[in-house]
Amino acid sequence: MKTAIIVAIIIACIALLISAFFLLRRLFYYLVDKRIAQFQSDLINKQTEEIHNMYRQMQEWRHDYRNHIQNILRYANRQRNALRRNTILSWHFSMNVF
Repeated sequence: MKTAIIVAIIIACIALLISAFFLLRRLFYYLVDKRIAQFQSDLINKQTEEIHNMYRQMQEWRHDYRNHIQNILRYANRQRNALRRNTILSWHFSMNVF
């Protein structure tokens, strides 16, 4: 009788340990998946911000480029040099700035 109780207790402890193992394993996988999802979300947010910054910088470059071309055109008009003016205008139109 005593051996039957001891065997039952041992079997119950083994079942409890196996259950705890699978529950901890499931918890570990959940935490890892949650951490991966957070990392990917942060990465996407960072990349989106970088794309916005690049776009803003390209707009600034375009603005500066147009300003430089306009200043060069004004200078060429003041000098009344048709060859320079035509060359600058070809740059201006080739870059589709207007």
